[in-house]
Amino acid sequence: MVSPSSKPLGGRTAIVGTGHRAAMFVHGIVERPSTSQVVALCEPNSIRAKYYNDLLASLGAPTVPVYKPEEFKDMLEKEKVETVVVTCVDALHHLYIIPALEAGVRVLTEKPMTTNKENCKAILDTVERTGRHLTVTFNYRYNPVHELVKRTIAEGKIGEVLSVHFEWLLDTVHGADYFRRWHRLKSSSGGLMIHKSGHHFDLMNWWLDSSPVTVAGMGRLAFYGEQNGKKHGWVKGDFERARDSEVAKNDPFALKLEEDETLIRLYAEAEVEDGYHRDQNVFAPSTSDKAISIEDDMALLVRYRSGATMTYHLTAYSPWEGYHVMFNGSRGRLELNVCESQFRLFSTSENAMSGLVHGTGSLPHVGETSVTLHPLWEKPKTLEIEVDHGAHGGGDKRMLSVLFGPREGEVVDTGDASKQSADEKDGARALAVGLAANESFRTGHYSSRLFLIMPNRRAQRERAKRKKSSTLHGFQNLPNEVVLEIMKLASQNVHASLLSTCKSFYQLGRSSLYRSLWIISPYAFTRLGSTFEANENLATHVRTLKMTFSGTAFSQFDVRISLLGFEQTLRSMCNLEDLQLYLEEYQYLIFMYPSTTFASLELPRLKSFSILMCDIFYSSYHLVLELLRKHPHIQHLSILRKPPFSPLDFHYSGTKNIEPFDLPALRSYQGPMSIFKHFVSNVPSLSSLVLDITHDDPGEIIPQLVLLNGLEKRWAKTDSELSSPRLSVDLLVSLGDHPFSQLLETAIIHLPKDLQNLTIRCTTLFSEPDLMHASCMADLSGVTLSNFPKLRKFGVLFAMHSVNKVLSSGGQSDGKFWEAALQAVKAIGSDCPSLEEITLCGCVYQRSASKEDEWLDTRTGRLCRFVYNDG
Repeated sequence: MVSPSSKPLGGRTAIVGTGHRAAMFVHGIVERPSTSQVVALCEPNSIRAKYYNDLLASLGAPTVPVYKPEEFKDMLEKEKVETVVVTCVDALHHLYIIPALEAGVRVLTEKPMTTNKENCKAILDTVERTGRHLTVTFNYRYNPVHELVKRTIAEGKIGEVLSVHFEWLLDTVHGADYFRRWHRLKSSSGGLMIHKSGHHFDLMNWWLDSSPVTVAGMGRLAFYGEQNGKKHGWVKGDFERARDSEVAKNDPFALKLEEDETLIRLYAEAEVEDGYHRDQNVFAPSTSDKAISIEDDMALLVRYRSGATMTYHLTAYSPWEGYHVMFNGSRGRLELNVCESQFRLFSTSENAMSGLVHGTGSLPHVGETSVTLHPLWEKPKTLEIEVDHGAHGGGDKRMLSVLFGPREGEVVDTGDASKQSADEKDGARALAVGLAANESFRTGHYSSRLFLIMPNRRAQRERAKRKKSSTLHGFQNLPNEVVLEIMKLASQNVHASLLSTCKSFYQLGRSSLYRSLWIISPYAFTRLGSTFEANENLATHVRTLKMTFSGTAFSQFDVRISLLGFEQTLRSMCNLEDLQLYLEEYQYLIFMYPSTTFASLELPRLKSFSILMCDIFYSSYHLVLELLRKHPHIQHLSILRKPPFSPLDFHYSGTKNIEPFDLPALRSYQGPMSIFKHFVSNVPSLSSLVLDITHDDPGEIIPQLVLLNGLEKRWAKTDSELSSPRLSVDLLVSLGDHPFSQLLETAIIHLPKDLQNLTIRCTTLFSEPDLMHASCMADLSGVTLSNFPKLRKFGVLFAMHSVNKVLSSGGQSDGKFWEAALQAVKAIGSDCPSLEEITLCGCVYQRSASKEDEWLDTRTGRLCRFVYNDG
């Protein structure tokens, strides 16, 4: 399968939950300082959090601020978090996964993804709504032995898999530990079917490349617990916890916190804050307020969509630890046998941290591992394997290298692991088996209700049929989008057609399948407003609204009535996230009635706003600013102007009275500098900037570029952040009577120094553009870009029809231009060694990977070689 993200995780990373498992991720991130750094911890227990800050310091990394769970969203914003690693109590994962996805932060979560159906559906809904995915750390996929099993089955060496037997054994050290800690409560962990067996269910889904459909199970607490302990003779005495208990000293099942420094720091010393006891008695009375509520002996029968069946058994009280998996196929049998520990002795060393938490290191008394192929009518074959007895069979090491990239100077054999990373769908499929097993334990019946949390293929096929068969006035419906097109309809037919369309949309919208609404007619709002008001549920489905004002000659009265419906429609869309307005005609009419549109508009979830105008008057300019002032949570903003323009009203004296405001969440901006300057004082999250100065007063170009001088100070970065990509700037400017060299010099002085991409797009009023282009190219040869040590791409483009003539002629009609362009590439490339690509007047030059003085002219396919530093 394809990884949830092709880009490695990491960057500015926050750790949520500072129990033992977090250590693996902290070590993994600190070992990769060039790509990642821990920037924050989210943990309710300050003592436990201090242990991790001490760990960071001991590893040579800076200590980081600690945030409480209720401060999680503030942490994401203040620390500019790029990745969140969730390692807290299983039942709480969704509390961090969902808001992180909504904030645009990448999420890596420990398994299980969550512990119940409701939270799983909420996560899947968030993924669908935001378009962002998460990674679930099913690290057993990265085990080289498991990869061999996957490859053997995929290559068809045993034919079609018909049945599987899967047995997993947890010994009385590792297995017992689940019954000492919070995992003993099903409300926190979901039980071993979810917390532990989720690993195994994901492996089987992955090995078979199929999804489970039916589960039947039987499970019980057969060994641990007071009654079972007494029955089998293992109870040594009555104690709630092992610490300070004389009885527990002779109990082989008791955990001695005081004998392990890590356990002391993480748990014994931290008890005073949260009262959590890490060393509870596995045979505690059932009357305890924290009595064991999970099973220790579980058997399942699972049927998969492929037709294969699996018998599965988990034992949590075995004398040895390991597992057997047998695949029966149409052409043979495949057997996997792993013995992670042959036996355990009652001694302090074997009850140390390495033996308690699986994955910390190699277990004592390691046994054999084998993979045997039994083809039909042939001798069995023992397959060659590479065994790693470290953390999860070497899976942890390989997983970290795939997720965060290899350590500096290290080459890690990840095999096909880069294609194995599990996403939210894999997390849901594994969880589905565990939830169905728990349901079957409780009711004693088969459970075939896995579709309640898993993507239902039958429902998807039904939706596809409805999509194919239904049309709206001749327009085919697209997934997640209803297109309401009322184009060039006769006046007498508009209302009847629109009413029919609204009814169709209502029926489709009820199924929550369609989230985007596109309207090409102001008349639509006269009906939609009342339709949405009468059917509030319909309006709440809409996430994207596209509205075009064009085409039909409406009177001012018609437009005003439409705008009243527009306001009514928007007010009912409480979940609207993306608003796009294309105002091609009658724009001035929209802004004649500010009380009905922008002045009173409040959309609590609005993240993206785009507007295209034929011209910009002071009134529209003012109202756009008012809209932004009321929506400081906007992340993406685009304000485009369609020529021809009149720049005069943009400098209306009244704009000077508009107070600056903040857009702290803004990530990308495209639009006029005249608007950007009103909130440039606080845009800490900005990473993409396209400034349009094309149609401003030419005399204002230089002063407005000077405003960018403050950006470098506001985006000042610490040494630990210098490796992170930061900003792309695209300047749209008008040369007018200003020399090109003066414009470039001013822009370069006042732009942030950590730029990675810089493009300058120019329009001109010169009467001889060909000569002007050559002159500009000559100016470029004297420009220095050495102030931008991380600049990767630089471009200069001219928006003139004559450029097309120069390009189409292959440079023959303007040799001076191409000669000047080559000299500019030579000078710029020498001055800025970080540059990988230079674009001049539509022609792209790419630096050779092997020789820094060699550039590929993509226009001609020829290599241009320059001798640098030739005096």
